[in-house]
Amino acid sequence: LVGSEMCIRDRMDIADIDKVILLPIDCRTRFGVELPPIEAVMELVEKYPDRLLGFTSIDPMRADAVELLKKQVSKYEVKGVKLNPALQGFNPLDNKVLEFLKKCMELELPVLVHTGHVWTERDNVEYVNPLIWDRIATLIPDLKIILAHMGFPWLWETFIVLTRHKNVYTDISNVYTGSPMEHLKYILTEALPRRIIERFLSDKVIFGSDYPRIEINKMAEALDRLDIDSQVKERIYGLNLRKVVKL
Repeated sequence: LVGSEMCIRDRMDIADIDKVILLPIDCRTRFGVELPPIEAVMELVEKYPDRLLGFTSIDPMRADAVELLKKQVSKYEVKGVKLNPALQGFNPLDNKVLEFLKKCMELELPVLVHTGHVWTERDNVEYVNPLIWDRIATLIPDLKIILAHMGFPWLWETFIVLTRHKNVYTDISNVYTGSPMEHLKYILTEALPRRIIERFLSDKVIFGSDYPRIEINKMAEALDRLDIDSQVKERIYGLNLRKVVKL
């Protein structure tokens, strides 16, 4: 893992965060690496079960993707699945991917998927448009989906998907428009007006930092300072996550 386990816990304590989710990403098919491997994630989860939760990540285009997922669920306390269609190089609407997502649904595992901007020319930005997941949520309505990064810059497209499907959520992790404060102000009160967040999306938004890219405490400080209803902040910090991930 990037950064020491002590650093993660220190950041959590500074931000007054009780639990965090550790996310690997399986890029073995495309790049021959895992970032980090599932074993490293689960070693930390088993060491600090009161503070850390672990997702797995499997390239859904692998021939053994479904079987590998079942093996990992039987071996570890997996709380969900992390996917990045651009980085892993798959089309979310491919039949093999849909088969994998149906298995996630059967195992009651939420899927956290990267949506929104990617910085490299090598990755297909078409695969990370949040509107793709409108179709998937229609095909697999009981699958719990978290659209990472609010699909930035496709914020209104994310709004459409969130308001059409009861089991689709989003998170506010990462920063694209400046500092954490500048970014959260933009996505939660300006680009999407504050009344939209408070009236229509208050039960759909989940806190996230994308640590170590963005420090946990700095993201929490930005949300604390943001001019939105305090009850909405409570939902973002944890209540909404409880509807998605079994704690």
